[in-house]
Amino acid sequence: MASPAHGAPGVPTGHASLAVTTPLETAARMGPPILLLLGREAGGVEGYELELLEVESGRKRLAVELLPPLVAHPGVRGGLPEKPLAPGRLHLAHHRWVRDGEPRELLVRFRTAPRR
Repeated sequence: MASPAHGAPGVPTGHASLAVTTPLETAARMGPPILLLLGREAGGVEGYELELLEVESGRKRLAVELLPPLVAHPGVRGGLPEKPLAPGRLHLAHHRWVRDGEPRELLVRFRTAPRR
């Protein structure tokens, strides 16, 4: 399962799950978390990568800071965009990882909420 996190389907809106591990001043400069849920047990998962693209800008690649492994949630991987995502734009999150020696990947398309 994958999610842009904390919003209606396809509409990421917040940082609530990162309040403990991410300083507020850092989270305020970043976009919403992009998460991948691999299940309760993440044994054998290594080499996680996240590529984030803004599709409507000719697949413009956006810089992402990967989240450190979360002790309380070992099956969650993901990252934070280094800048807030543009409102009302279509994005593509390309998750890649290796599990039990087998390369895997998942593409997730989502649209950010329009400007209010």
